[in-house]
Amino acid sequence: MITRENASSMGKDVLNQVFRAEASKLPAYAGVENPKGGFILIRVSKVVEAGAIDPEKKKSYASQLRQALAQEYSAAYCLV
Repeated sequence: MITRENASSMGKDVLNQVFRAEASKLPAYAGVENPKGGFILIRVSKVVEAGAIDPEKKKSYASQLRQALAQEYSAAYCLV
């Protein structure tokens, strides 16, 4: 089972393709070029809806988002 939280061993491109796969008819297939050569074929055989988010995790995510936005605004201000 893959989630965005436990997918650290996958590359960003592979993970994006996993979550973009059309899951209305399973199994669903997607693919991405491997930077080391070749092609990575992805098969989605099951989709599990996410449960409720723990309130502490939700606060942590909100804090991380505020911090990232603040950094982006600061960088944009410095460029002008």
